[in-house]
Amino acid sequence: GGGRVKISPPPPPPPRRPPPPLEELTSHPIGVRGGRTLYLCRACDALRFSTVERSADFSDFYGESVYVCSGLVTKAQEA
Repeated sequence: GGGRVKISPPPPPPPRRPPPPLEELTSHPIGVRGGRTLYLCRACDALRFSTVERSADFSDFYGESVYVCSGLVTKAQEA
């Protein structure tokens, strides 16, 4: 008998959810890279993260600078 392994097709990609409104971009999780959660933030909220990259695509979408951030810096150590 030829025990052929049946390869199932990949699942369809999830539907693209529209990005949240600008008011909700305090720290909106958009995915994970290298085990760290990535957040979409406005400039005023990006200060809380250790890694910040400006996203040209999201900045164009929102009409103001929007950043992809990771490494949330908690203030617990200062207490």
